[in-house]
Amino acid sequence: MAPHDQHLTLRLSDRDTDWTQTSSITQTSVIHHYPKKSCIDVMERIEYFLNAESGSVVPKNGRMLHTRNIVHSKDIKADEEVDYELVGLLGEGGMGKVYEARQNATGRMVAIKILENTDPQVRYEFAREAIINANLEHPGIIRVYELAISEQFGLFYAMERIEGEPWSHEVGSQSMEEKLTIFMRLLDAVSYAHACGIIHRDLKPSNIMLGKYGNILLVDWGLALSQEEIDACIKIPNLYGSLSYMAPEMLSTETRNLGIHSDIYMLGAILYHIMEGRPPHDSSGDVKERVRLIRSNKIEPSENFPLLSKIMQKALSTKPEDRYLTVSEFHAAMENYLQNRNVYALVQKGNEHYWKGKDEKSLHSLSRALFAYQDALLILPNSQTARDSCLTAEEALAETALALGDIAYASRMTASNNFINPDLKREVELAVSRLQRNQKRSHVLAIVASVFGGLLFGILVFGLWYMRHETQKSEAVATLSEPQRLSDSP
Repeated sequence: MAPHDQHLTLRLSDRDTDWTQTSSITQTSVIHHYPKKSCIDVMERIEYFLNAESGSVVPKNGRMLHTRNIVHSKDIKADEEVDYELVGLLGEGGMGKVYEARQNATGRMVAIKILENTDPQVRYEFAREAIINANLEHPGIIRVYELAISEQFGLFYAMERIEGEPWSHEVGSQSMEEKLTIFMRLLDAVSYAHACGIIHRDLKPSNIMLGKYGNILLVDWGLALSQEEIDACIKIPNLYGSLSYMAPEMLSTETRNLGIHSDIYMLGAILYHIMEGRPPHDSSGDVKERVRLIRSNKIEPSENFPLLSKIMQKALSTKPEDRYLTVSEFHAAMENYLQNRNVYALVQKGNEHYWKGKDEKSLHSLSRALFAYQDALLILPNSQTARDSCLTAEEALAETALALGDIAYASRMTASNNFINPDLKREVELAVSRLQRNQKRSHVLAIVASVFGGLLFGILVFGLWYMRHETQKSEAVATLSEPQRLSDSP
């Protein structure tokens, strides 16, 4: 019997088994089961704040759009009260610019996103991004501190300043362990957003920031939609998003086709990127051809990672109902993969020791194989592969120990009720019986030898005593005879 079954041989590839240290993944991959929260009244809040910006409404229900003084650091005047001091430009896009700034009230460094586009739809989306992001409080999501207005710059919001790099800059050079660790933490952040009734709609490695202290942050909520907006079937005026990671239903401008299934597709696309080093949809060619390829959604399975590929393909199903229903379900499939991956890695390591032990008739190597299989069984108690491998290693240990004459060790290996080779077990039992008979015979012979030796010793002692006694007796007689000889002499 081989130390692994046919299923293991067929299901594993070299790339699926080229990393073995997955303990850190399982330790940091816990997903929280977030209860459903009341949906944020995004649409009402957006309308209020945009009207407040124009001065057409008064504060309502405690809401107020505060006015903040924002000044470039070089332009600050003496004794001027400044809320945010702009230090430098971090980036700019279609909506406006992002600055690094100092919040003078606290002294902390923040990022300020200032809206410069006057298009009403862009202003709506800007306010929606700030309101949605501000209501997502999770360690894996960038924090928004406030949405406000500046007399000089207009509408803006202040958010967390991130020190780090986009994941897209690092993913190509990371180990599989590092990539999956980040991915599992991303799943938790997205699961939280869904519990809050928010879908991101633009999940991709460049929107995941890797902080300098090991933290990951999901950023860029500009395309995010609330469940409220989806239920209202609002129209999306333009096709936004990243075509390389986009789900087929996202090509429509109607929100009724969207949902958490769209985010789940993009998570599957990121998983594809992790495995293949590129997104699932080709980024070259004209837009029409790329759109056609997205609609056809022909995603080839990964030859490098066949086990992980099954999870990825389910997430990338064309029909939303064929995908994972929730991120938690997606996470459970990943967690099961990681547990099985640990088992497969340990079994493979055990196999190496197994064959070495068989070739060299080494009890040490075979014992190491058994320990590896037993560790695999501890991780996944219902693993038939690990259980069969344990039995195979025990059989090899018993056979090798018997050949080397270590009958006691062979007997320990066959003592289990699960031992499945009756012929070898009988052979070991016969060897134990012979050993016991030999030991009994040896014991009897030892007793006889001991008795015989004691008898000989007794005879020898008696002989020595008798000889000494006779010698002493002769000497005594000689001593008594000496005066008589002297008196008889003339």
